[in-house]
Amino acid sequence: MDPSLYKDLSIDDLQYHYYYHPAKSAGLPTLLFLHGFPSTSDHWVNQVVYFSSKGYGVIAPDMLGYGGTSKPVDVEPFVATSLATHCVAILDTEGIQKALVVSHDWGTAVASRLANLWPERHLGTVFISVPYSPPDPNSSGESRIKFAKEQIGIDLFSYWKFFASDEAPRIISEHEESFYSILFTSEHALWRSDVSPEGALEKWLLEDKKAPLAAWAPNKDKFMKSFKAGGWRAPTNWYKSFMQGRLAEGDKAIPQDRYKLTLPVLVVATLHDAICIPELARRGTAATCTNGTVRDIDTGHWAMFEKPDEINALIDEFLTGL
Repeated sequence: MDPSLYKDLSIDDLQYHYYYHPAKSAGLPTLLFLHGFPSTSDHWVNQVVYFSSKGYGVIAPDMLGYGGTSKPVDVEPFVATSLATHCVAILDTEGIQKALVVSHDWGTAVASRLANLWPERHLGTVFISVPYSPPDPNSSGESRIKFAKEQIGIDLFSYWKFFASDEAPRIISEHEESFYSILFTSEHALWRSDVSPEGALEKWLLEDKKAPLAAWAPNKDKFMKSFKAGGWRAPTNWYKSFMQGRLAEGDKAIPQDRYKLTLPVLVVATLHDAICIPELARRGTAATCTNGTVRDIDTGHWAMFEKPDEINALIDEFLTGL
């Protein structure tokens, strides 16, 4: 991605760093890409190259805590509705009235609140791996962990507790090679055995284990450099805020008639994702999106790396049909 196309914007005393490739003509759409944990805007490179080559506009911010964007050490700024407001500020700055919002992982939390609060700013919205999450002002991380166990019968999300702990940033920093290998492993099942269960990921890191690395893994040196510079406190604050119930704090102000989405929604279910399992995506979309479609892709969690051409085709087909 061309470094000269990055911009900086001050929003609510925070600095946002974002990539902006304007559309070649006024009639072409703009896509807003929102990444998750642990990523940067650069992880959308395959999508940015593809859609900008078609003349479309592309905006890809480094989300709060990542890359060139501010990295707060406290959890106060990590509220999904506030983060959605920051995205609207970027759209306003670039004069974009409507965009196709494409999100992955924690980026879907922000995309969800964008859809609740500003449906008129959407052409549609795409959720990859993690589906739309309706407002739930009384939720907590513990309640979500318990709910998944009861509904699916699997301890999918107890790893959240580790990421939300005070020790996590130090442990990850001291074992970054181990962490990188389990993040981008070719063996998707390792996430079920060595990430999901409570204490499993911490044990993996402290033992400095290494997982087989996928051929599609992002550039390791670039990844390491990005997080060496900023550390892991701010990225893990997404989890800390969620576990404390703070991430959903702004949900209290969202009217209940906004909970169910009526705008066009595409959910891309990653079939080999051992944590964000397709069953949850299907159930959630059917219950909360009146104009929702679920499409499968034969990948693990990192679909944009593993099968970029297929992801691009799914997004492009959805966009063309709007």
